[in-house]
Parts: sequence; C-alpha cells; structure tokens
Amino acid sequence: MLRAPDAFSVLGISEKGPEGTAEVKTAYKRLALRVHPDKVRNCDPDDAKAAFARLDAAARIVEALCEHNADICRELRRVLRFDPFTVKGACQLLQVEQDADDSQVSKAKDDLKQKLAKAQLLEALSEVQRGIDACITAAETLGIARQGAPGAVGERLLAEGVPVASLTALGLRDLRHIGGRLQVRTAAYRAGEEVRVALCSGATAELPLQHLEEPANLCLWQPKAAALQWASQALTLPGRQDSSAASICICIREREDDEVEEERAPKRQRGVSGPRSVRLRHLLLRCAEPGKPLPEDPMARRRKVQTTRTPTEAEGELVALLRGLLSEPETGDEDNRMAFRRLCQLRSECSSAEGAGQLCGDLGWVSRGQSEPSFEQAAFSLRKGEFSDVTTTSRGVHLIQRIA
Repeated sequence: MLRAPDAFSVLGISEKGPEGTAEVKTAYKRLALRVHPDKVRNCDPDDAKAAFARLDAAARIVEALCEHNADICRELRRVLRFDPFTVKGACQLLQVEQDADDSQVSKAKDDLKQKLAKAQLLEALSEVQRGIDACITAAETLGIARQGAPGAVGERLLAEGVPVASLTALGLRDLRHIGGRLQVRTAAYRAGEEVRVALCSGATAELPLQHLEEPANLCLWQPKAAALQWASQALTLPGRQDSSAASICICIREREDDEVEEERAPKRQRGVSGPRSVRLRHLLLRCAEPGKPLPEDPMARRRKVQTTRTPTEAEGELVALLRGLLSEPETGDEDNRMAFRRLCQLRSECSSAEGAGQLCGDLGWVSRGQSEPSFEQAAFSLRKGEFSDVTTTSRGVHLIQRIA
C-alpha cells in the first residue's frame, strides 16, 4: 500500500475505474479492517499508521473525483495505469500509434490535459497533476523514440533499477517516477580539509564497495586513474553485457606554496598560487585514434619499431605502470625516483628518456606557460616526489613526477 503509485492502486480499484462512490466506499471499508493500526500485528507501528493514513487520503481523493465527474475519474484511472517512460505505455496512455507524428502526439496530449484539468479539485489536486505529468512524459518518450534514441536501453534500466545507495534522483529520466522530486543531500567539510568525491553510474554503480576502495586507496591523488580502473572492472562484471561504463572522481586539497608568506615582497602583487617553476621527469606513451598514424612529434624517441596504440590502450598501459610504482614499498624518495627513472628508460617514447643516468626522462625546470594547459595543470599541482594522474596532451599520454 505504501508503494502504490497512485490513489486508485491504493484502493485496488479495477482497471476500468470506479462505477460510483459506493464502490470507493466499499473498497475503503474492506481495506481499513486490514490495515488499521489497532488490527495489524507483526508490523512496524509507524508503517501501519502511514498505510492507514494513505488509505484514508486515497479514499477521499477518489470519492471526490467520482462525485465531481465519474467519466473524468475513470479517464484518470486509465491514464495512471500506463507507464509513460516506455514507448508501449506512452502509446497506450495517449491512445496513438507508435509511428504517430509530432502533431498527432501533441494533439492527443493537449486533449487529455484539458480533459483532466476539468477535475482540478482541491482534494484531488495532486492526483490530477500526476495524470497531467504522465501525459507530458508520454509525449516526451515518443519524441525521444522518434529521434532514434536507444529506448530499449532506457526501458531495461527502468525495469532493473539502480541501487538506492548508488543513485538519488540525479535526473536520469528513466529512473524517476511521475511526480518525483529531486532529493538534495549536502555535506560540509572544514576549510583546508582534503576531499575526494566519486560518481559512478550504470554498470560502475554495481561494483562492490571493496572493488571501489582498492583503486581509490592506491591512487589516492590520481582520480582519473581510479575512475578508469572502476570503469574497466565494471565491464567485466558477470551477467552484464554493457559496452561502456562511466565514473567520475575528483580530488580537492590545499595547494602547497613553496614560498613563505612572510618572505614575500609586501608590494609585489600575488599571481597564481603555487610554485613559479618545477623540475619534472615524465614518461610518454604515444597514441593515435584507430586507423590513424601517430602524429608528427620532433621530440619523440627514435626507435626501429614504433608501437601503435589507441588513447584508451595507452591510458590502460599507463594506469598499470602507475599501479606498479604506487605498490612499491615506501623506501624513500631516492628509491622512488630511481624506480621511475628506470621505467622511463624502458618504456618512455619521449627523447628525454635517452638522457644519461640521472637525466633519463628529465625535462629540467619548467615554468608556467611553457607547456600545454593539461600538462601544466597536472605538473604544478604535484608535491615533491609525487606522481601525476593520467595526463593527456597532443603528444600522447603522460605520467609525470615532480623531482624538485
């Protein structure tokens, strides 16, 4: 009863609608004996009270509609029977064919809305509005279907649903019921507190918590790497046939400033916060879209055999390399740098990897404005010794380490 979608369903009114107020009263009396808080056993008292209150309200609504206009009451019952989010339900609701054009659908919608609007009683306002919303949604569904959208996918999502812990009314049309209201939840954090936020949808939302935690804990400040791992794992879930998976992860923390505030010249205007230059080492994996050659790069490492890979493959390789580096026991910054230097020598496709000894992969001191925005943003957000997230530029996919 608490889950019934409308007042008619609460009372168990037949699909044809009530013949008169007598039918409504009979249905109410029959159910009231079963759900009255004093009669119910082995049930949460609050649930029993809520169910009885819903039954009482539903009886008043349907009785008022029936007294006002029995034909409109039955039409509202018919409208609310169908699922406007599916093509079949939308056609039945608006009483049009699936191949109906825009004008036919619009006319059917407007006629129904005008008919239902005649029953705008104060007692039944919410139920009538639910019917009008259903008409509008049904027209939208048929409009989307005419545009060639994957309606079957949406209908499957509606049937399967998404766990409540994964999604709370984020606007996905397929997952919202008629008259649904957006639920907003907020969280507050102290100024300066480090925060990570992740959003998983579709197949990724089905991942067990432990599968989300492991990449997140390893790639603590590499959000894209964590999101890529979640999406990759989601595509291997048993029983699913998804061709894609989505996830977003962001990290927020205070930027470290290499200069002490007291040492700043008092009259010097402060520009962008953070260091003015950083010394970097990087590993580059070149890539190109499927069917296209690698882009010209005068700074590329010259090898007899050039590896051809897609951006997706390059990201996957780089995530695996990053995981290997982050999984190493913490033995000090020097060992950390040495491990990355060896990796650059073996795998990097930038000419900087040909540098001897300590200079392998070394880009030297890099100032702001000298590199592409994505590379600069990644590099200047690093703290000394840290590895960057998966970073994409016109040259390919990079893994960066700040060494000074």
